[in-house]
Amino acid sequence: EVRQNAAKCLSEINAGHIVFDDLLDKFSNDFSSTNRLWCLSVIRKLGIITSKILPCYIACFDDKEHADVRLLASQIAYDLNLKSETVYHKLVFLAQTDTSNYVKASAIKSLTNYSPKDTKLVKLLVWAVTFENSPFVRLAAVNALEVLKPLKPLALTSSQQQTAYDQEDQNDDQNRAITFDIIDGDF
Repeated sequence: EVRQNAAKCLSEINAGHIVFDDLLDKFSNDFSSTNRLWCLSVIRKLGIITSKILPCYIACFDDKEHADVRLLASQIAYDLNLKSETVYHKLVFLAQTDTSNYVKASAIKSLTNYSPKDTKLVKLLVWAVTFENSPFVRLAAVNALEVLKPLKPLALTSSQQQTAYDQEDQNDDQNRAITFDIIDGDF
């Protein structure tokens, strides 16, 4: 919170470029995972990504050796409500192919920033719910579908609702009859 306030103060006196120039210098000259994590943490705390820092941030999605960098990059996409097409494609790629289940789940959560009308996104989430090996990733996909609410319930007329209730009652009666047959030993 102090860093955010300091960044706001610096921007008010037109000195914010100093912080972001220093951040850009560290981001673009030192490619260690520790340095990237530090820079990503600063971005997350400040809640701002400038156009100069954006390419360095985007490159973090492609860090194949460090899942923690990819994880923090996808969490930042969610926290800052990023909606760029490039970030979208990076998140979809992570959600589909990453080796870390935590990164996949975070990428799926970050995809909730995008429109539920995107059929590719909805199909990706439904696929993850159905076929993903990790229960953690499947749960993230279920939660994402709940947030997006891509499916709208059908509106039924009162006569259609009554017909549906009557069918449920008939099914219940049939299920009870089957249950009693099994209990009595009549298979």
